[in-house]
Amino acid sequence: YGDHRDLHLSLRRQRQMCIRDRPTTIDVYFDGPSLGLAFNADGTVKGLQPGGEAEQKCMQVGDRVVAVGGTAVDSDAAIKAAYGARPDRPVVLKIERKPQKATPVPMGDDPHELD
Repeated sequence: YGDHRDLHLSLRRQRQMCIRDRPTTIDVYFDGPSLGLAFNADGTVKGLQPGGEAEQKCMQVGDRVVAVGGTAVDSDAAIKAAYGARPDRPVVLKIERKPQKATPVPMGDDPHELD
């Protein structure tokens, strides 16, 4: 059973690496009473509390919360209401992260050597 799961996860990661123009969806588990996040009206993260739980869990400005505890959300008000309505912890936030653009790195004559 474990080997099949490992293979599935490996194939899933490879597929995600090949599809660079699609957003990545991740689940982030929150334990605290507040998220420590500031949102735009559409639910995208516009700020993180320094040292807060969201920052510790590697959330980023620009991430978009699409579900809280399995409930679809589409606004900052919906995110806050759904999180507040779930007293049990942890609460899972499904995050959609846009792909990052690759930055070309200049290389010397030897393609195996990076300066």
